[in-house]
Amino acid sequence: MLRIAGRAFDPSLVVFDKDGTLIAFDAMWHAWYARLLNSLGSRLTLSEKLLEGLAGTLGYDGADRWDPQGPLTLASTTEVELLVAGQLYWHLRLTWDDALD
Repeated sequence: MLRIAGRAFDPSLVVFDKDGTLIAFDAMWHAWYARLLNSLGSRLTLSEKLLEGLAGTLGYDGADRWDPQGPLTLASTTEVELLVAGQLYWHLRLTWDDALD
């Protein structure tokens, strides 16, 4: 059983659309990115260069727009984790193991 906006549905097929073709996911990407920055900021010092690197690497233009063909919208979770770790490794000079953690 699936419930959307208070209505119950019993679908025979559910399509997941990560890139926004069927469903506008911008609000979800913004919320995810804000949680990422909060999580990182609670453990690390986030420099302006790191923030620019994260945004650019993930496909965020800083003006509330995500690239629909960018990594955050199209890459797997593992690929996104590696991109974030790469930015932490480069900008914060963490060891690779620490960046992955």
